[in-house]
Formats: sequence, C-alpha cells, structure tokens
Amino acid sequence: MKHILVSILSILLLGAPLAYGQTVQATHKPTKKERRIAEKRQLMKVINSGRYVLEAHTLHDRYGNSYPLNPSINFVMVDGKKSVIQLGNDYGVGLNGLGGVTFEGSITDLDILEGKPHQGPGLLIKSIGSPLGFADINLTVNTDGYARATIHGSFGRRFTLSGRLVPLEDSRVFKGQTTYF
Repeated sequence: MKHILVSILSILLLGAPLAYGQTVQATHKPTKKERRIAEKRQLMKVINSGRYVLEAHTLHDRYGNSYPLNPSINFVMVDGKKSVIQLGNDYGVGLNGLGGVTFEGSITDLDILEGKPHQGPGLLIKSIGSPLGFADINLTVNTDGYARATIHGSFGRRFTLSGRLVPLEDSRVFKGQTTYF
C-alpha cells in the first residue's frame, strides 16, 4: 500500500510540470529597439493630438547655469492653437500671482519634425503672438519623454526649460493669472 501511494505521488509530481509546460505559451520580450519605436509612436500620438504640457523642473540661462524649478507652476502648455508659457517661484507674488509671469497667446506657425527612428520627435513652434509680444519656441523631445524647450522672446534673452512632456489630461500644472500690460 505504501509502495503504491509513493508511486502515484511520484507520477503526479513528475507529470505535473510536464503538463503545465505544455499549456504555457512563450511570451515575446520586446527588444530595446522595439521599445523605443513604441515609445516614439506614443509620443507622436501625444504631440499630434495638440494637447500636451512640458512640466519644467530645470531652467537653463544663456550662460549654461541651471536652476531647479517647481514643475506645477513652471511649464510650456500647448492646447490646440493656444499656448501658455509660465514661470513662477514658490517664494513671492509676481504679475501672475505665482511669483512670475504667464505668457499666453495663439500659435501662428507650428512644424512637427519626426526625426530618425531611434530619436525622439522634434517640434518647432515658430511663433506665439500675445499682447506681451512674440516668442519662438524650439521643443525637442527624447524617446523617454524628457523634453527641452528653448524660448526666444521679444521680452528678453533666450532661456531653456527642461522636464517631462505629458498629455494635457495627465498634467498637474496650475496656471496663474495671464499677464497683460
């Protein structure tokens, strides 16, 4: 009796992995190149929707110095044909109520450059018109979602904001009062 019980248990224990192995299907793990292409497709989908936000965590001046920023109040937003550039700080009250300025206007010219398959898309917003003046934005996006916007404006020298590019629906930014003179 003991010998029969051991035989049955050994058959079950040895046969179970074989039966399990027959039902498991091999999964395809995407390669690095396939992942980058998929990420680029997703980024192009966000950019082509025309509703996205660069949540800036770093400001770079013309000398190359970098300054940390709060991404919830420092951003470049595109919503269709409208755009907002906002700079603020956590310490003071500025023209927009957030210690800085909010530059809001209409996009007059926009070019989307797709770039090479292994690179991120490039975006060139040629001009934004506002009561404050005009601004030109050159936005480059890596395939991992990090972006860099270089802004030249009639209001002063150029500066660069860097951070994450996210869809407008997923963004957590707070827009201050638009600055008009």
